[in-house]
Amino acid sequence: MEDMGQRFIRPIFWPVNSPDLNLIEAIWKRIKDVRLNKSIEKCMK
Repeated sequence: MEDMGQRFIRPIFWPVNSPDLNLIEAIWKRIKDVRLNKSIEKCMK
């Protein structure tokens, strides 16, 4: 960290569970949406 200050690099601290950085969250949401839609289609038949 001290070396970064000498090179004019500012670290950016992100929350551990930030959805911006956790790409798997977007993938899981898509999977859940697709699965939910298929379940609804089966119920409608």
